[in-house]
This record gives sequence, C-alpha cells and structure tokens, in this order.
Amino acid sequence: MQKLRYQQVVRSTMVLSLTELISRISLKKAFQK
Repeated sequence: MQKLRYQQVVRSTMVLSLTELISRISLKKAFQK
C-alpha cells in the first residue's frame, strides 16, 4: 500500500519536473526569435 503511494508521488514529481523543463526550453526558443 505504502509502496504504491510512493510510486505515485515519484511519478507526479517526474511529470512536474518534465513540464517545467519543457516550458523552460520553449521559453528560451521564444526569446531567441
């Protein structure tokens, strides 16, 4: 039970960091233009 919850937390954290990374990259590209 606790292991499943831990996996969910890790997955949500990874998704959050991924979206932040993508938004940063798109922001950099937008500023370069």
